[in-house]
Amino acid sequence: MEKLAYKSLHLTPKLLEQELEIIGRDLEIFITHIKPSMQNIIEKELKLLNLLKGKSRVLKAGEFLKNRTNHPNSKTNFMDISKALSKEKDLSKILEMILIEAISYTNCEGGTIYLKENNELHFKTIINKKLDIHINNLKYPTIPLFINGKENKENVSATSVIQKKSINIPDVYICNYNGLSFEGVKKFDKANKYRTKSMLVIPMINQDDEVIGVLQLINKKLNDSYIQFDQDDINMTTTYTNWAASAITKDRLVDDLEALLLSFLESISIAISEKSTYGYEHIQRVAQLMKIVSGKINEDKTLFKDINYTKEQLKELEIAAWMHDIGKIATPEYIIDKATKLETISDRIEHIKTRFDYIKSALKAQMLEQKIELLEKNSSAKEIAELENSYQKEIELLNSDIDFLQRANQPKFGILSEE
Repeated sequence: MEKLAYKSLHLTPKLLEQELEIIGRDLEIFITHIKPSMQNIIEKELKLLNLLKGKSRVLKAGEFLKNRTNHPNSKTNFMDISKALSKEKDLSKILEMILIEAISYTNCEGGTIYLKENNELHFKTIINKKLDIHINNLKYPTIPLFINGKENKENVSATSVIQKKSINIPDVYICNYNGLSFEGVKKFDKANKYRTKSMLVIPMINQDDEVIGVLQLINKKLNDSYIQFDQDDINMTTTYTNWAASAITKDRLVDDLEALLLSFLESISIAISEKSTYGYEHIQRVAQLMKIVSGKINEDKTLFKDINYTKEQLKELEIAAWMHDIGKIATPEYIIDKATKLETISDRIEHIKTRFDYIKSALKAQMLEQKIELLEKNSSAKEIAELENSYQKEIELLNSDIDFLQRANQPKFGILSEE
């Protein structure tokens, strides 16, 4: 009988017992036989031999198919993610949506998304239904890809990124995969009184074949048991990681373009400084003040409590601050450099001198009118002399003022720089 089973690639109860001992974990078995009547006989024999121990069991007809197809609203969720990829500007929301869908589709207990920056993994989103954890933009310590120049064997996600391959673990506590110690998982379990069993880790790879992140799922469930992720889970989760990689690439491209624009605007302000250091310093101060003021408005809980600038709005304000004087790149120097000059093509200092001449003429006319009145009254020579002296002092003060303005308008005297 055993020889026939070997040749026909079937399992006898004895061969099945040997296979189960090798696997060493709980299984769900689906029995297929050319004769349906043999189903009950095989089940009785399995029970008699006590082959299915622990939570191992025999699946009923149609149960396996139901478990694989009983995923609610898959089409709707796919469409929601597709829309988010094209319209949603917040990367955190997109990654959260993708992680939720991956957890739902694979029927697992939780998952985490990490983003790769340089040689570190940064927590982005973590969800665990059993522990009631649902957090975005975590401030947890980063995970190094290398420790003392060697591959980080304590963290499975780090290994997945370095090797650029998916990792499917049936039980992290009894599996020895490529020398991994799973210390990161074990520390998490100990801290949260949790038990991680099965794990699926898939890297996010962009169009340049570079790993930019990783998606990790834990504890796939079937009824009340934790089971290993299957090939369908791997295929579908790979699709989710491709979506995530696309969203991350798009977000970073936008950030790079904005950084390029700001760099270009700063270069223009430097070019303006060749015409006038005052113009450049003014632009810098406006940009710095914008950051300070907008930041304080966001923090304020009193007068501006209803105002909360988003990340995009803060970027718009920053760009606007650098652009507000961009026209000065084409503005003539004599207009820009107002800090040391009051002149244009027609010398504006002459306008000032004309105004002073008018004031002096008005004072002289006033003094002469008063002098005539004194003469008509036969006033003493002393009173007339006092009037003339008073007038002369006012004229001297005006001459002193106009002289100061003329000297201040000439940079070679260095009056303004001293102040």
